[in-house]
Amino acid sequence: MYRAWSLLTVDEAERQFSGNLGYGDVLGSSYVWDSTVPNHAAVEPGDLAVLRNGYFVLGVAWIDEILTGTRSKVRRRCPSCRSTAFKTRKHATPRYKCSPCKQTFDVATEEQIEVTVYAADYERTWRTTTDMRTTALTPAYLSQSQQHSIRELNIAYLPSLLTDPADVGPLWWTDASSPSLPGGHRPVIGRARIGQEKFRKMLQQRFGNTCAITGPQPAAAIDAAHLYRYCDAGHHDPNGGLLLRRDLHSLFDRFLLAIDPTTWTVRVAPSLRAFPGVARFEGAPLTIDAQTRPNPDYLSAHLTWAEDVWHRQEAGL
Repeated sequence: MYRAWSLLTVDEAERQFSGNLGYGDVLGSSYVWDSTVPNHAAVEPGDLAVLRNGYFVLGVAWIDEILTGTRSKVRRRCPSCRSTAFKTRKHATPRYKCSPCKQTFDVATEEQIEVTVYAADYERTWRTTTDMRTTALTPAYLSQSQQHSIRELNIAYLPSLLTDPADVGPLWWTDASSPSLPGGHRPVIGRARIGQEKFRKMLQQRFGNTCAITGPQPAAAIDAAHLYRYCDAGHHDPNGGLLLRRDLHSLFDRFLLAIDPTTWTVRVAPSLRAFPGVARFEGAPLTIDAQTRPNPDYLSAHLTWAEDVWHRQEAGL
């Protein structure tokens, strides 16, 4: 079962405390934090991320991947009490004032520490929210730790709170995952899928170096595409994959291109019809043999999601 998290993202001008020099968030794409943050290890792929700043809820998305690594970090402390909870004074000197001990100072004490860095990728399913104050989330919080940048939310409250501001349909709140090659993850510089290369080789044995949409391609130009959310399932189903040219794989993952398993033809998002290089695939039959086709249930679920996305795009939502 997935969990849901309220994630605070601020730019430098909004940063309240100066003990932390900030992170490299990219709104609408990735969220970055490290092991000094409470709940740092609790967030997982497949969880729901609700992004907020100090005033508004900015958007919502499902987390697809979390990359991890280690690095050195500068942490700054009050020279009197060693707290990191000091603030920058905009119109007074000395420059800083410590909240716990009330001392003022111009130069903070700095220390180098080793931290684990986490980067959550949520770009594929990002939806912005409109006219939603952060106070709307108050009844959904599972703790009252208002100072924490990562706070868990009660999932039961979220459909009623977020469906209208994020303009998401019922499909947003459903999970489709499926069957069975051993998978999972192992720690590397980041986070790597176990069995991914074996999955690719199995698809190459099945299809040759053939993109299911464009036909034979150089091996370096095609990806082994999962037809389901790997972060939900955690394993590789040989009947749940196709080889796709890399650019088409990216469009498939973002629900801008789909495959109709009732006709085994390609569907292209209406928003891409202005691009002839992609629009020409609309209605094109797959280039793979009927006996090697994947499980149609995966493609049906993906197509349903894609059509929901297209409908909202056409309606200007």
